[in-house]
Amino acid sequence: MSETMEDALWHKIRQSGFLGSRRQEVHFFETVDSTNTLALSMSKEGAATGTIVVAETQTMGRGRLGKTWSSPAGTGLYCTIILRPNIPLTQLARVTLAAGLAVAQAIDEVSGLFSMIKWPNDVLLGGKKVAGILAECDLTGGLGPAVALGVGINLGTSPDQFPSEVRTRATSLSIVCGRTIGKGLMLSVLVDCVEREIERVEHGGFARILSDWKRRDATAKQLLSWLTTDGQTICGQSLGPDNEGCLIIRDKAGRCHQVMSGDITLDPSTLNDYFP
Repeated sequence: MSETMEDALWHKIRQSGFLGSRRQEVHFFETVDSTNTLALSMSKEGAATGTIVVAETQTMGRGRLGKTWSSPAGTGLYCTIILRPNIPLTQLARVTLAAGLAVAQAIDEVSGLFSMIKWPNDVLLGGKKVAGILAECDLTGGLGPAVALGVGINLGTSPDQFPSEVRTRATSLSIVCGRTIGKGLMLSVLVDCVEREIERVEHGGFARILSDWKRRDATAKQLLSWLTTDGQTICGQSLGPDNEGCLIIRDKAGRCHQVMSGDITLDPSTLNDYFP
């Protein structure tokens, strides 16, 4: 691990096992299969709301739709925060959108840049992915429904450390900023931003979250190809997320499709037959 990434705050958090004035528990691991898997297990066992799981590397880091998240040892922040938002179960989809905004805000705060978001969970700098989010629910715990909010942020990853299949589409803060961002600073700012946005969801502020999110919408009004979970391909123009956080795509016939899951790509070659 680069020593410069281990800032003083990182050492303090590791030594104490707590973060911030609220003394949120932080559990550190050198290697785990997935911080989300571990956090979900801890949630079932009664881990407190706000508990954070951090790993230096993940052997089976997960993304959406069964994709993997590359986690080179010591080059990124790989963590999961256990949340129990006080909202109806029908509104849990809003958490992912709020979390994406929070991660983007945190990256902006430490870098001085302005990041964009590709629905629902990719944070971009210069059009390349710098961070990803995976929110998974546990409805069986004794403390009520929980969300394991997994976040992976490429801090010091060099181009040759990305898998070849994503190398042209991924980046890191050190590549874009030309300097190293400390892990402790990144974690602290991230948790503050997540807490703030989740509180806004809980207090009826999702309309404002949606407005702030749309300012960062990387695919606004662009033509998209949507591969549904049952293998169907639908092409159309992105109208952005709706009031529940689902993406709306309008096809050439004027029909609007609500996207709750599936793979979204910007690929003009697949759209020519639909929008000649």
